[in-house]
Amino acid sequence: MAEEEKADLFGLKLNETGIYFIKKVVRLSSAILIFLLFVTAVISFFAVRGIIQNSSAELPGKWESIRVKAFPYLTLLTSVGNLIAVSYYVKYFKTLDDSISNNNEVLFNNSFRYIFRNAAIFLILLILNSITAIFSLVGLL
Repeated sequence: MAEEEKADLFGLKLNETGIYFIKKVVRLSSAILIFLLFVTAVISFFAVRGIIQNSSAELPGKWESIRVKAFPYLTLLTSVGNLIAVSYYVKYFKTLDDSISNNNEVLFNNSFRYIFRNAAIFLILLILNSITAIFSLVGLL
């Protein structure tokens, strides 16, 4: 009985509306990735510049020193993490689209691996951003 219910779940049909929106998301996600590549390059440039400038800076106060020296690293880490997360997001939809175009059930199921990786990286970034926000509100960053 359980095996029969499981088979019925994957017997769902994808109609033309679903295919249309998957293709629209593929195009949109590619545009997001291109824009994020540009933004990541700009942010990385300024973060690395901040790291270099602050590496030898003598700052008054322990917390001020930590804030100024840690912020560029956190910014760089978040920016690169966003790029990796979005690349998995794009890969998910492209694999999903390829699986539909080729009527490939295995490829369709494998595409969920990419959305899982996207969600895992998003969770890590959410925790990192939450910690940064808390420290900022307390005045440590």
